[in-house]
Amino acid sequence: MNVHLQIFSPWKLSLIFIIYHLFTMSAAQSTNDSNAMSNEEVLDKIISFVKSSDPQEQFTGAALARKWLFHPNRQNFDKDFIQRGFLPIFVNGLQSKNTKMQYECAFLLAFFAESGHVDAMVKAGCIPPLVDLVTSSDNSVAEMSTLTLGHIIVHNNTKYRDLCIAAGIVKALAKRLVVEAPVPFLQHATYAIGNIFNNKDDPPSKEVADILLPGLVKLVQHEDIETLKETLLAISYIAANDRSMVAKTGVARKVINLLDHKEPDIQVNALDILGNIASGTNDHTQYILDIGTLPLMDKFLKSSNKKLNKEACWFLTNFLAGSEEQIQAVFDAGYIPLIIKHLKTGDFATQQKAAKCILNIAVYGDDKNLNTIIDRNVLPALSSFLKVVEDKETKIIELALQGLEKIVLNSPTRKNEMFEQLLENGGIDVLQRLQKYPSDAVSLSATVILASLVATEHTVSFHYIGSGHDEN
Repeated sequence: MNVHLQIFSPWKLSLIFIIYHLFTMSAAQSTNDSNAMSNEEVLDKIISFVKSSDPQEQFTGAALARKWLFHPNRQNFDKDFIQRGFLPIFVNGLQSKNTKMQYECAFLLAFFAESGHVDAMVKAGCIPPLVDLVTSSDNSVAEMSTLTLGHIIVHNNTKYRDLCIAAGIVKALAKRLVVEAPVPFLQHATYAIGNIFNNKDDPPSKEVADILLPGLVKLVQHEDIETLKETLLAISYIAANDRSMVAKTGVARKVINLLDHKEPDIQVNALDILGNIASGTNDHTQYILDIGTLPLMDKFLKSSNKKLNKEACWFLTNFLAGSEEQIQAVFDAGYIPLIIKHLKTGDFATQQKAAKCILNIAVYGDDKNLNTIIDRNVLPALSSFLKVVEDKETKIIELALQGLEKIVLNSPTRKNEMFEQLLENGGIDVLQRLQKYPSDAVSLSATVILASLVATEHTVSFHYIGSGHDEN
């Protein structure tokens, strides 16, 4: 009988040794086995592989590094890996001709990006090779590289975003942004694109939007939920900066159909696009009105989903800051009682948007509009909101006071009625306290409102109430 003995090369023996210890370390440590390898010993073995001149050994080292990152007993992996000089090696591995090595290195870099080590990665020069791999013929490599870039772009304000753009990420993504692309790639690509545009104060150039927007529009109504959600989010960011560009694509007519989508996040992102377009000129607002959006707000205002309540109120602020006809359209739709209800009893985020609706009515509406909201008990609702916001940041208090001040000053014939409603619902008490608020704008506004209300027969009772509060 012939016996065949398998001879292992030294690196394979080391590999077997490391894998054995990776999978037995937990048991060994639980029994205080003195033969267990320490973290440092395992990492020293791994780095000996990744620093090898042998491509196969380099790949083995990268694969072992990935296993080690997810080992339950690893400690200080980020510090250990970075201090040992792993990152430049992984970046260099992205340029390997071996797609498996490229994937392993992209995966490892994605892990480090998610763990907050983007600065070290960028310093190691990861952006150009990652951008090159976005168009890789290997889908797994392209997907992981795109995900890693998405994490990098969102870090450090817009500095790394601009580095990615300079490295060619925009054209690389646009080239592969087609409906037929693999779903994981589209998920990561739309996530990265959203991060490119997610800075209202410092958006990328119009050219970037020109290149990426057509591909995004094609993905609207994509069957994959995550892809669709990220696509809509990216378009909403573009619309916030260039309403006309997005409106001209005709995407609003596609997006309106998504307001009936079963996923609330899809509905919210669709509303964001429509609302951002409507927030432009009156012509933009009219365009969104004309495609039939207004009747669809009823279900969102009445929804049990608080995010949808908030989005619907925000959406309506755009119409209530528009033309006389656009403002009246909201009144005719019967939405004022629902807005006031959310102002009084909604969650805080929704209350703020409802308060902005009331402010816009007070600023842009006519006497008939003001009388309507007073008749619909806007003063008790504003009193409730004032109680909520009096200990919040100044700009939120100002939001509540501005709306109330405009209503009071522009409705002189109803001062008595408004005073009684505010007094009964605690609004007068809050206004008196706000007279002592450290912000001049807040204290002055509260004083103006009170002075306007009590410059009648209520003057005596007001001073009596005030003296009572001074005792507290």
